[in-house]
Amino acid sequence: YVPQEEEARSHLRELVDEAVRRGPEATKKAAKNVFRGLHPAEDNIHEPEVNEFRKGRPAKKSTGRMKGWWEKILRGNKKSMKKKSGSTTSGSTKSTSTKSTGTQTDEYPSDDHAAEECDDPEDNNKYNCFDTDIPGPSSAHSDYEHMELLPVFIRPLVIAIHDPAPDGHCGFRALSFALYGTQEGFTGVRTRLAEEMREHDWRYAPIYGEGINDAIRRIDITTTEPTTQHHWMMGVDLFVFATLFNLAVVMYSHYFYPTPQSYNCTILPVDNIYGEAHPRGVIVVHFVQNHWINLSFPADKIPMPPPHGMWPDGHQASVDGWETYFAPFSQMWFDLGGAASNFPSRKKRGKKK
Repeated sequence: YVPQEEEARSHLRELVDEAVRRGPEATKKAAKNVFRGLHPAEDNIHEPEVNEFRKGRPAKKSTGRMKGWWEKILRGNKKSMKKKSGSTTSGSTKSTSTKSTGTQTDEYPSDDHAAEECDDPEDNNKYNCFDTDIPGPSSAHSDYEHMELLPVFIRPLVIAIHDPAPDGHCGFRALSFALYGTQEGFTGVRTRLAEEMREHDWRYAPIYGEGINDAIRRIDITTTEPTTQHHWMMGVDLFVFATLFNLAVVMYSHYFYPTPQSYNCTILPVDNIYGEAHPRGVIVVHFVQNHWINLSFPADKIPMPPPHGMWPDGHQASVDGWETYFAPFSQMWFDLGGAASNFPSRKKRGKKK
């Protein structure tokens, strides 16, 4: 005699073994039948059917999509170009104290040609890349939306503005424009700065410290597509630029975080590569809201803030005393009240009652 429960269990095992022997389809079907018998209340639950012919939501009923970061950048570029198309001015687009001995043409050099400019300091004909009369696109004085963030006393002195494309390369575009009169040489500027840092890392070790290899990786890219902040130009990169091209770089800047404040300084070369007596010229940039912009001043009216705080301890003996070469411009800065602009801006508070 075999109990009914034991007989039922044995029969169920035989059915399971038989379903397994017949293959996956039989096993799946048997499992479904068993499940239905155990859970009759859930018998109406089925797997969702796959729609292989989905066409998406109709255009008339589609909802708005949040645009990606690059789409916002490209949209901003288009608006900026439309705005500038009716207000561009030609003429002086950059400041320098070096006069050109070469001839200027109306055509901008290509990126490859731009990378070859100013290599040989002995060739005076190549000094034309620092000429004050290079034509180029620039915003009219009244159209510069960040004019109110510049120190008040230098605003009337600004004679031309160039706003590079805000695509993550704007800092290197600004340097390219200062050198060659076109922002399209920015990839060449990146390459030359990275090569200089790689070949003479000891020269910039006091500036970058242990982070110099990270800085090289940040700068050394050749893409022309928009890039993330991992490859943006930083203010300390101007030391490499100033040294490589023997230029002084005046940087006016305005930071909003963590508190709004201005910091203005002059970046001088940290080494005398070419054995010259002083920097060849001056360029001016404005750093505001993570964006770099070219400013132009009359060659004899460039208010120059004090040297960057890293320069006194970070330069080589070959450039000792170079800060005194621009003494008249430095004095102009202090005479106009520039020292006050390096302190955090504070809102006026009312008297306590």
